[in-house]
Amino acid sequence: MRRCLVAASFLVLALMLVPNEAPGDGKKGDKPKANDGVITDWGKPKDFEVGKVNAYWIWYDEGVWYFRTTGGGKGAHSFQGTIEVVGGQLIDLKGKKGEFKGKKADRFAFGPKGIVFDFKTDEGVEGLNFAVDRGATALKFTLALDGDAAPRHIRIGKQGDHPKEAVFTVPAHPPDPPKGK
Repeated sequence: MRRCLVAASFLVLALMLVPNEAPGDGKKGDKPKANDGVITDWGKPKDFEVGKVNAYWIWYDEGVWYFRTTGGGKGAHSFQGTIEVVGGQLIDLKGKKGEFKGKKADRFAFGPKGIVFDFKTDEGVEGLNFAVDRGATALKFTLALDGDAAPRHIRIGKQGDHPKEAVFTVPAHPPDPPKGK
């Protein structure tokens, strides 16, 4: 009985000494924001930076969705997933940049109801710009990085908010970012 109490005391003490850190890979921008899950400004993330962190970046401005992946170097990472249009259709899609040949080739396919992608991103940036028609009510994102469906790698809007899950839905036509910010 005495051994159990001593062991339990050490366990409690050890737990008290472990720092309460946010989940992440220790890189800049991985700590959760105070307003996680509540996007108040859909503009370009203020911390968007190429080659510093493995992340998805999503923002909306003047009727266009911007979808980017960035790699933090140290080899190519696999960004895979889908973007589904709910209640409407995809009406415009443009590729941003990426590789077209070799083992780091970026692939995507699209139709009126959405996009399927498989990007290999090292220290650069890949991505798409797209728009949806007025009938669209939402976009459903299903995202994985190196097979890991971790929301800490997803940054949405100006504050770089993380969704609660790696499968999430956003309004198809959120308000544009405030002008002058």
